Amino acid sequence: MVLAAVSQPADADRLALVSLRGYEDSSGYQHVTGQVTNISDASLENITVVVSWYSDWGDLVTMREGPLSDGRLVPGQATAFEIRGPALPYATTYSAAFMAATGDTLLDVDSSWKEVR
Repeated sequence: MVLAAVSQPADADRLALVSLRGYEDSSGYQHVTGQVTNISDASLENITVVVSWYSDWGDLVTMREGPLSDGRLVPGQATAFEIRGPALPYATTYSAAFMAATGDTLLDVDSSWKEVR
C-alpha cells in the first residue's frame, strides 16, 4: 500500500516524511521505501535510516539500517530511501527512524505514520 500524505513537523524535527511504503517482494524480502525532506535551515549529513520490524504483540523481530540515498541534504532538499531484509511471517508492522551521525534522532515514525516520541 502506498501512502500519499505529508507528516506535520514538530518543533524538534529536522526531517519531514513525504512518503512511506512497506511491501514484500516475490523473492522473499521485506522492503521499506520512502522519501524525506530536510525542513531545517541547516544542511544535514550522514543520515542513517533504521527500520525495525515488530510482531503483532509489539516484540522487536529484526532491525536493518542503511544510509539515505544522498549523503548530504541541504535545506528543502528531498531524498529517497530503501531498507530491505528477509521476510519473516511474524513481522507485521515496522517503524523507521532517521538518525544523525551524532546519534540524535531526527524523525521516528511507525508504519501508520504516527511519530514515535
